[in-house]
Formats: sequence, structure tokens, C-alpha cells
Amino acid sequence: DDYIGRMQVGQESIYYLTAESWVAARHSAQIEALAVRGIEVLLMSERIDEWMMGYLSEYQGKTFRHAGKGELELPLDAAEKERREAAEKDAAPLLDKLKKDLGERVSAVRLSHRLTESPACLVLEAHDMALHTRRLMAEAGHAMPAARPVLEINAAHPLLQRYAAESDSARGADLALLLLEQAEVAEGAQLEDPAAFVKRVNRLLLGAAA
Repeated sequence: DDYIGRMQVGQESIYYLTAESWVAARHSAQIEALAVRGIEVLLMSERIDEWMMGYLSEYQGKTFRHAGKGELELPLDAAEKERREAAEKDAAPLLDKLKKDLGERVSAVRLSHRLTESPACLVLEAHDMALHTRRLMAEAGHAMPAARPVLEINAAHPLLQRYAAESDSARGADLALLLLEQAEVAEGAQLEDPAAFVKRVNRLLLGAAA
């Protein structure tokens, strides 16, 4: 009831985020745009929360929306809609380049409306199991199919601008993988090949210093 009383004008959903810890949820890139707009997000870090929210669809006529799943749909005025459409058109070549470099590591690459500060974040489809819950299930011995999340990017971030301007294909591929791996680490994931990640970071650092 307190949350509903503090909802923004035009806000139709109760936003929540599940994570491995309260700190991870509090600092998640997935809620940056919501925070900027002053929209509250319920932060959940108990193991049962993801399962419990699967059985709750609404409260007092307001739907529950996971802040890290599906596309984030916020109220926009005409000017904001026009700017968003222009940004998506401008970002199309960048999105295509990233998807080509990342291949099957992600299901899609799209321009983010969640991010304001971070370069990228991982997003799941609306009915997918959260990544931290998948890890818990796998640790408990359950066979889990491979997950291919969506990579959302902040095209205005300097790291994305550097990637877009990179003419060396090898460095470009390193930057693309670094963006993905940073997003994975931010989600609490264990990198598939930590040694390769370290070598990749070192190559980019040495290249920047040259």
C-alpha cells in the first residue's frame, strides 16, 4: 500500500528486482533509468523470491513487472518518443556489429532504455528464469538448458563509442566480449574462461597505453 501511494503519475506497474544479494540488486544497472525517474523498485534477495513472484501477477490492480526482464516500457511524451526512434535508427549499425562479434553468446543485442550510466546489461525475456536462480538450480543438481540473454547497450557510453569507432577487427572483437563479460560479472555470473578474460583486458589496456 505504501508503494502504491508513492507511485509516479501514469505508472501502471509495481517494479521489482530479484538478485543474489540486496547490494547486488541495489547497484544493478537494470534499474538505472527507473531510479532517474524516481520510480521505486522492490529489491528482493531471498532464494524463494523469484519462485514466489512467479505466482503473483498483480496487487490492487497494478501489475508486477520484473525490472530485468522484457523491454522496459515507460511513459513517454511526443518529444521523448521522437528522440527514442531517432536513437534506435542511429544505433542500428552498432547493434548489428555487436551481434556479429558476439554471435550465439547472446540471443539479441538491442538499444537499452534501462541504462543511464553503465555501458551494458543483460536482460531476460519476460518468462525466463533469473540468471542467479538458474545458478542455484544448477548447483542443486538440476539440468538447466543453456541461457542466451539479451545484451542491452547504452550507445552514448564512451566504451560503446570506442567500439563503434574501432577499425581493427581483433580489438573490436575483444571490446565486444569485454562488454558482455562485464555485464555477466555484474549479474554475479562466473565467467566461462576467466584466464581468457584477463588476457583480453590486458591486450586492451596495453593497446590503449601504446
